[in-house]
Amino acid sequence: MIYRHNLKKYTDYFLDILLALSVLVTLVAGYIIWFVLPRGTGLHGFEKCMQEGYGYGNIDIALGFPRFIWVDIHNWAAVALLVIIILHVILHISWFIQTTKKIANRFVKPAWHLTEQYIASIALMALFIFEGISGFILWVILPRGVLDYNPMLSDNGRTFWILQRDTWVDLHAWIAVIIVSIVIIHLIINRGWVVATSKNIFNGIQGLFQKKEILMLRTNLKHLETEIETREVIAGNENVVICCGRMGPMCIPVYAILSQLEEQYPHVCFYDQDFDIPAAGFIKTLPECRMFMGLPFTVYFKNGKVAAATTSIQNKEQITAILDKEFGLKQPI
Repeated sequence: MIYRHNLKKYTDYFLDILLALSVLVTLVAGYIIWFVLPRGTGLHGFEKCMQEGYGYGNIDIALGFPRFIWVDIHNWAAVALLVIIILHVILHISWFIQTTKKIANRFVKPAWHLTEQYIASIALMALFIFEGISGFILWVILPRGVLDYNPMLSDNGRTFWILQRDTWVDLHAWIAVIIVSIVIIHLIINRGWVVATSKNIFNGIQGLFQKKEILMLRTNLKHLETEIETREVIAGNENVVICCGRMGPMCIPVYAILSQLEEQYPHVCFYDQDFDIPAAGFIKTLPECRMFMGLPFTVYFKNGKVAAATTSIQNKEQITAILDKEFGLKQPI
């Protein structure tokens, strides 16, 4: 089970890296063919070639390549990007389904962070679909050709769905600008996750090649092994309890009580975390926990924010009092 979980985590890492690289290549090539080598500097630039005395052909180059090579690079990078996006959607289809249900259930008072992620994902998916369609039209249905240049200038060029090729080019380019803008805004809003991921990704990849003992508490609770997991659990669930400690006399009773309460509080997610792993730094450095001395550190999260936190051993009455106050009364047995 642990191996399968880590495999999915590392698969996500590598998929994100490939996604970022394909996006970067697509954007760089797109920028070059839009601004550095715009239309008119390639085979369509007959008039410019004749005026400047360079002859007929691709008269301008960027980074050693003429425009038509950059167009091909852009096209094939976009194909790779499309394949990676499809794989990404397939691997995370359960997240879309679960998030749709959660947002529907919280329609009156939705969790802002979860809603922003959902809206950004849906918007990007719709825009990427349009980019794929418009790119297919420009590449296959209305491919570039010298015979299009002069007719397009007089609005007599080839059309598809009433639009000329130059109009499809403009739509394709400006939708790409909108996609980049949404991605930048999304990264700014989720900059905390980006920083945490950047800090942990090297350790995660390194873990693939190093044989080491996995620190895990022997409890019946679900375990949190990385900071990324911890942040995702807190961001993706309304009510979360994380008990961070060791297998000691002050911690074991708390683990047992939380395990007993899981069935009585189905609307609350209970987790444990080993106090001595690097991921526990997230809990240790919370402002509410910085002055704590005794283990375990038990933190209660409501909609991604700390609602309560306790240190050292707690009895069942103390724990249920916090659960009832912060998360609502337990379900009748």
